[in-house]
Amino acid sequence: GMGGPMGGMGGGGEDNAVVECPASVVGKVIGRGGETIKDAIRQSGARIQVDQQSEPDGRGMKKIHVTGTSDSVNRARQILEGIIENAVSQDQGRHMGGGMGG
Repeated sequence: GMGGPMGGMGGGGEDNAVVECPASVVGKVIGRGGETIKDAIRQSGARIQVDQQSEPDGRGMKKIHVTGTSDSVNRARQILEGIIENAVSQDQGRHMGGGMGG
């Protein structure tokens, strides 16, 4: 058969994506007790795994792995990017006393 070592269980077009998240806001993306990330999983239907073990890369980014159907992966990415954007702007507001607005 085909399926190499990566071929897991996923029948029916499994898709996956990686969303980058500034390490400083990973906690906000996950939420208290994982609430925020659980919401995103529920809303999107995708599996979302925050790579907390590995070190941030050179730009201080952590990776969030998203797996599911291409629809659910797209939804999850939009949700995550929204959460990250909010978290980052709150974060910057704290440090800089008001951002530039965008």
